[in-house]
Amino acid sequence: MTWMPKYAKSVAIFQTGRAYSEGRHHADQAVALAVVFATTVLIWRIYIHRAGELMTITIAESANSSRLSQFTAFVHLVLVAGILGTAAANQLVIARPYGDTPFAWAMLIIGGPAVFLGGRLLLDYTVFARIDRARLVGLLLLLALAPATSALSPLMSALIATGVLAAVAAVNLAVTRAHPPRPAPRGA
Repeated sequence: MTWMPKYAKSVAIFQTGRAYSEGRHHADQAVALAVVFATTVLIWRIYIHRAGELMTITIAESANSSRLSQFTAFVHLVLVAGILGTAAANQLVIARPYGDTPFAWAMLIIGGPAVFLGGRLLLDYTVFARIDRARLVGLLLLLALAPATSALSPLMSALIATGVLAAVAAVNLAVTRAHPPRPAPRGA
């Protein structure tokens, strides 16, 4: 099951590198590359946070592990959709970091990370029977900011997405340090 996000992450990194290598190699593109690479790293960090350690144990200890495994596989498709949307947005940001942001671009730049966070919330609920508040707030913040990002440059829109993901990852890290992870078997 966990191969899907790893594969999608590899595609995201490959597409980002390819978009940069085909560019003009100006400082603008280098800054854009740094921002979108940070976004990719943060998505990876948010994906593995707690779930990587506990998902297999929790599913194995579930009363209906087969059904839970099937739901988890479906949820991974949502995660992959968010990662691939982010990869497509990364290409746009690198190609044209400044200037107008068409509405469709803004929705992709913000929407990829939003779909990813939504998928991660579904994973938390499906496997652990809980909702991570930081991820929920991050998702709601991205959704609230999405319409306004079309008035910003693609790079500024990407910075907003990166900032939200960084805040989610920072809160997750602080919570983990305060409360080390434990499996929370779901009885479903």
